[in-house]
Amino acid sequence: MRALRHERTLSSWLIFLLVVTSLVTLGIVGSAILAVRVAQIARDTRESLGSEAGEMAERVEVLLGGIEARVEIFGDLARDLPAARLSTRMDELVDTGQIIDALYLVDENGVTRAASEGPLRHRRSQELVGADLSANPLFRDARSRGVAVWSDKYLSVISGRVAIGVGVPLADGSVLIAEIDQDYLLLTMRLASGASTAPMWLLDSRGEMLVDTGGEHVVGEGNLGDMLAVREALRGTAAGAPFSFRGRDYYLEFAQSGQIGWYVAVKAPAGLGNPQIRAAVLELLATFAGVIVIGALLAPLWSRGLIRALDSLTLRARQLADGRAQGEWPRGRVQEFNQLAADLERMAAVLSERERKFLAIFNASPVAMLVLDGSDDPVVLELNDAWARQFEFERSEVAGRCFSDLTLIDGQSARGLLAEALAAGYRQGEVIMSTHTGRVLTCAMSARAMQLDGRPVLTVVMEDVTEQRAMEHALLELNNQLESRVAQRTDALAQANDHLSQALTDLRTAQDDLVRTEKLASLGELVAGVAHELNTPLGNGLMAVTALADQLRHFRQEVSEGLKRSTLDTFVANVDMAATIAARNLNRAAELVASFKQVAVDQTSSQRRSFDLRDTVDEVLLTMQPMLKRTPYVLHNEVPSGLRMDSYPGPLGQVLTNLVNNAVLHGFDGRACGEIWIIASVDGPPGQESVMLTLRDDGLGIAPELLGRIFDPFVTTRKGRGGTGLGLHIVHNMVTQLLGGTVTADSWVGAGTAFYLNLPMRAPEPQA
Repeated sequence: MRALRHERTLSSWLIFLLVVTSLVTLGIVGSAILAVRVAQIARDTRESLGSEAGEMAERVEVLLGGIEARVEIFGDLARDLPAARLSTRMDELVDTGQIIDALYLVDENGVTRAASEGPLRHRRSQELVGADLSANPLFRDARSRGVAVWSDKYLSVISGRVAIGVGVPLADGSVLIAEIDQDYLLLTMRLASGASTAPMWLLDSRGEMLVDTGGEHVVGEGNLGDMLAVREALRGTAAGAPFSFRGRDYYLEFAQSGQIGWYVAVKAPAGLGNPQIRAAVLELLATFAGVIVIGALLAPLWSRGLIRALDSLTLRARQLADGRAQGEWPRGRVQEFNQLAADLERMAAVLSERERKFLAIFNASPVAMLVLDGSDDPVVLELNDAWARQFEFERSEVAGRCFSDLTLIDGQSARGLLAEALAAGYRQGEVIMSTHTGRVLTCAMSARAMQLDGRPVLTVVMEDVTEQRAMEHALLELNNQLESRVAQRTDALAQANDHLSQALTDLRTAQDDLVRTEKLASLGELVAGVAHELNTPLGNGLMAVTALADQLRHFRQEVSEGLKRSTLDTFVANVDMAATIAARNLNRAAELVASFKQVAVDQTSSQRRSFDLRDTVDEVLLTMQPMLKRTPYVLHNEVPSGLRMDSYPGPLGQVLTNLVNNAVLHGFDGRACGEIWIIASVDGPPGQESVMLTLRDDGLGIAPELLGRIFDPFVTTRKGRGGTGLGLHIVHNMVTQLLGGTVTADSWVGAGTAFYLNLPMRAPEPQA
């Protein structure tokens, strides 16, 4: 097998696994320790920031309280000073120490009594005297609360700049407002922070930036109230989580001054920007580097002992693969390697046993087999006993000899087949060979190429098919004889087929004749029944007319002798009775003749016309009445009136006649009573309506094994008793071919039979 491109020695793999295991272990443990350490540093940092923010808020209150006290003292002095002196003293206070940028006194009505921006702007300040500041939030808060109030950032009405002010209420109801220099606020924050180097913010109650000791903000600019951390601090719900500001993460803690209302925010870098977290990460990385160095030094020493025992096992396995003498496998102090040595020793024994079994099976095979090498003139490496027996050789006479030295009649073809098998992997064919005693054999030879110890070899199977080929030759001759016999039989079958075709034609002609005969017989029976039925009304009419003639002759005799009143009355009564009887019976005969004429014409002509289904069924039943009158069976016509059909009433009447006759002859055979129902209903969607005509009886029923064949010709249960087996066959042909419908049947043995005729309201046009 070709060596893998990236294979490595076991020693290098062991070193790699040791180092990787150490790094993974250290990585997991170190990451856990680092996560705990970072959380602890963050917690300590937030606690320190919170404490520092609270202290800063107290210091800011103290420092700004001094300014508030100065303003209150000046307010107490300002009550007793005249207006000219008040303006001068206000200029002096604004100019002293550069703490107060502007100062103005507002009376209780919100009107500016005096204002000052310093001596240099005295004239401009005087212009503001009399201005209405009653709507100023700082003025209103100081008046309403009655104590000094510090404002958020606002736009100064005196300087026109963004300012922060303090409003001090005076005893007379006026308010003294002082606007503080923003640079002084920055100086105040830095003085209050003392030795602390953490950046701090001073925010008003709305989140406006007042002071940034880190210098990242210009004083007086920026509203941080939209930042989540600041917004939560203003609401008192700060979570203490790191927040991002200008692309860097910070821990931020707030403290509010209860006296001033402002917020002091102290921030410290978060993540790797925090020196303590950065130092912890560097410590972990240094530990990783140390583990790599130590593992690289110790791993080779540790792996060398394992490799030594494994090399002994590898050497022993190589000796086994080369076929050298076997001995005990080496053992060591490693349990797994000892187990591997035991398993390899057992595997060697199993392989040896399998080799012996293979040789036993190879020699016991009933098929002749050879193993050849892959040279140009193949040499016999191995042969089985079957080959030696088949070709009558001793094993020692064949093993080690070239295949070409064996006696072959068709040797060139056999050697070519072996060469093709060696190139293509497999070939098969037939060769002629002779045994050691000169007996000629036909052999089916198949050769398959394979690799054995890296060398090509051929496995050759030679099956003796001499007898098989002889049998095939005999079968070929027999096949030729059979072909001649088959040709003769084919001619005989063709003649028989012609005779059968002629017989089938004659049979169909006879069947058509029988069908026509059945129709005529049905019509003849109908004629006989109608004739018998006509005999009664015509006889009654003839008798009435004959009696009337006798009465007339007797009346003439009475007239010649002398007419009496009683005689005239008797004659008139007899004439009336005779006329009534004659008229009633003649009308009955006329109705029978008309119905029979219509049915007879329809059945003989198969003319298409529009008709009412109820009337047609009545006419058919009327013509069948003479036949049914002599039976105890009752026929019910439940077809509703108004079902107009455009179809063939004659074939429909023939169908009904055959179905009724079938019920009487077969369904009621041997029964003293029975009933037949004819029912009709409309089925199908509008425009495609059809009539479902059902004829049902309560007779004997049809046997299940006969139900599927009742519409076939010549199927009857009355063979030899007058049954032709064509009645239902005629029904099926008329319904499906002429009327364009379908006919099906259901039967229940002992409970009766039902025929279902699904007929279109308009029959299909006849085909040419």
